[in-house]
Amino acid sequence: MERLRGPGPPSLPRVMLRSELGKADLADLLSAGTIARVRHGAYMVVDQALTEPWATRQQYALARCVAVVRASAEPRILSHESAALLHGCPLWRTPERVHLIQPTRHGARRAPDVLRHTVDLEPSDVTTINGLAVTTLQRTVLDCARTLHARDALVVADSALRLLAKPDRWRRAESQERMEGIRAELCERLASGRARRGRVRARAVLSAANGFAESPGESVLRWIAVSRDIGRPVAQFRTQTDRGTYFSDLAWCYRRRSGGGTERWVVHAEFDGRIKYHAETPDGGAEAVVEEKLREDAIREAGGVVLRFVSEDLHRPDATAERLVRAMPARLMRGARAVPGLYLPVIAREALRSRQVD
Repeated sequence: MERLRGPGPPSLPRVMLRSELGKADLADLLSAGTIARVRHGAYMVVDQALTEPWATRQQYALARCVAVVRASAEPRILSHESAALLHGCPLWRTPERVHLIQPTRHGARRAPDVLRHTVDLEPSDVTTINGLAVTTLQRTVLDCARTLHARDALVVADSALRLLAKPDRWRRAESQERMEGIRAELCERLASGRARRGRVRARAVLSAANGFAESPGESVLRWIAVSRDIGRPVAQFRTQTDRGTYFSDLAWCYRRRSGGGTERWVVHAEFDGRIKYHAETPDGGAEAVVEEKLREDAIREAGGVVLRFVSEDLHRPDATAERLVRAMPARLMRGARAVPGLYLPVIAREALRSRQVD
């Protein structure tokens, strides 16, 4: 599972074509693990420093992009998920095929690892990243929002908003204003564009996108909630406690009856605590666990409940949705429904009927 790195395009791996290598050199380099085959006739210099599986998959995907462009005598414009990778947007699933945009299908040779999109592009929709022609980030978001599963598209849209608006959780109002301006621009482009396929999904994804999301996992957890109409959570929710200020990945805030009056109650959702517990040394890891425990205790004392989710939960969206529903007041869940364009298996009615109205 990828965590967000600093904003900006990633470094591209070095790619060599078979024509640039002698037969003996190729065999020796492959045997030594110095290079790895990324597609027919193209090889990547292996980065031995990469240890995370997602990082390795990303390197292979980037190398395939470079290899496809280098192997072609004609200009190639990378698009969709390939362009998203080059812009620095993390993806929920690393693409196995390279996405290209070309004006016509005439003369295009079939390749199993290349997906060609025949559309017309305005010059303003094309930019250059590390020497490669790619669709602009704005165009890339719209392409992904129209064609990807809503879950995957929301991951791209969240990270793109983060790159474009550069939100600061300490300056929420200003950040929200920038994000809304970018959202309005993207929605206007979507409405005025000629492409109609996937427009309903794209509108829903753009509406739900939030640049405060700090990892693909947070985006997917929020997709599980908003696609099932479990309220619209606040990303990076600020809570002031006796131990200081903390930010929850997601939170739902509402009023509930308590004694003779009402009080604010917050349901906090945190993604993948095991990543946050990681440290370079065993002692550092233990300290992180203790600190996380104190943090959660302080948040609960401020008035709320903290739910923790790990990677496996994101692959069980119905079960995760049920867990979120059980933490919410039943009166708020009565209207839960499928959100057009975002996908929803119906929330188990048994979970709602068994609850008392708060």
